[in-house]
Amino acid sequence: MPEFKKLIQELLKQKPELDESTLLKLIEEKKKAVGGGYLTDTGAIFLVAADLGVSLEYISSSDLTLKDLYIGANEITVVARVFAIYPTRQYTKKDGSNGYYRNLIIFDKDTFVKTILWDDKTDLIEKLGILPNTLIRIVKGYVKPSLDGRAVLNVGTRGSIELVKDDSIESKIPTIEKISKNIDDIKNPENYLVVEGLMRFIPRISNFTRANGTLGTVVQLFLTSATGKDIRVAIWSMDTETFQKIPLNSIVRLVNVKAKLLPHGELELHGDESTTVQILEMGQTIPSIQSSYEKLNFRILSIGPTKEDSEKRLFASTLVVDRNGNFYTLIVMGDAYYKLVNMIAGCMIQCDARKISPTTFICDNSLIEIKDDESYPKPSILTRKIGDIKNYTNPISIEVIALSQTKIEVITTRDGTSVNKAELIVGDETGEIKLIAWRELTHLLEGILPGQRLRIEAVVSKMDKNGKPILQVKSYSSIKRLNH
Repeated sequence: MPEFKKLIQELLKQKPELDESTLLKLIEEKKKAVGGGYLTDTGAIFLVAADLGVSLEYISSSDLTLKDLYIGANEITVVARVFAIYPTRQYTKKDGSNGYYRNLIIFDKDTFVKTILWDDKTDLIEKLGILPNTLIRIVKGYVKPSLDGRAVLNVGTRGSIELVKDDSIESKIPTIEKISKNIDDIKNPENYLVVEGLMRFIPRISNFTRANGTLGTVVQLFLTSATGKDIRVAIWSMDTETFQKIPLNSIVRLVNVKAKLLPHGELELHGDESTTVQILEMGQTIPSIQSSYEKLNFRILSIGPTKEDSEKRLFASTLVVDRNGNFYTLIVMGDAYYKLVNMIAGCMIQCDARKISPTTFICDNSLIEIKDDESYPKPSILTRKIGDIKNYTNPISIEVIALSQTKIEVITTRDGTSVNKAELIVGDETGEIKLIAWRELTHLLEGILPGQRLRIEAVVSKMDKNGKPILQVKSYSSIKRLNH
């Protein structure tokens, strides 16, 4: 970029004992030392200058593209579209007074940059009527590094934001609609996504407790592509009323989600309080609960522990299988729960159930035990040895011996939620493996001691961050202690 050459000239002027080739070598060494691909040549020269005790004063006064931003840039002007807007937050200044800041994500073409508005600049969003897709010019911004070394644009006391109404500029920067992707196009982990899909199932809304003790909400749903591919979506701390008003079978667009790779290789979309949802095509009116019920036959393979919902109603999750060998989670509650307590794994059932995700049904009314049908797989289909389960995708049942005492700890997740995690090592004659339980399921592992024999039913195999297989307890899992 032109600024880089001018910065080279300025640094050489202040350090005449250096020649250009030596300086360029120092810049390359600095980029390698920082690593991660976050540092441009221009950003590196500012760090080299700091190492040499030199302060670079050159600034750019012309409009830059976002890819030209470099750490240390001051009083710069950029034009970009707003991608996502976060709520205003409060912080305590050094003098003890309250200050305010607000995060934005802006983009132009294929570059996304985090932007922070400080104090009185936080009100510019409402004053100017700025929304996602609004084209803006940020004037007299400055760039500082984030904790991971990325360039963050800041708008402080001297900075300002202007609306851009110039059609010639408008046409050069794509809109959010232009960068939207279909579910089938998402192949790898990726940030700052715009995704379109069909909402075929009722979103599930639940509460969680953050590390600071405050309550938050998470909306969980599935989006379906035109080819029938489903992808799970979890949006944290979002206004839940938004989804409650969307009819089923609507085509929606989610703005500002990221694709995360789960340990078992599946992609999942995550959003936060800045995620927005747009209805592209209105679906049918939300059906009544009664009209969405189906009469289905299953064999129960495993029955998980009894739980209590927010209204003190008892329920339990079960792993069931249909005649074709397809596995489902069947959540049994209401009157049906009191029928379930008299049933065991292996029995055949008929239930009036409604589907809430591609692999999950709820049964809260009619549940009866029916005559056995040999065409339905039996619980023994799950039985495996530890040595056989690598890359095995279906639920697993194993008989093992505990090789360690259960360890339970509190983990703080990336979104600030505190959750319990329990783990122990188990083994059989074919190998050893770690068994993990999260949240309220940790009680299933409590008190297990080395040497105890266990029958572990309906757990799933996953890969940990090191690529090693582990077993994870699910809501429909059960653990039987065969000796004491």
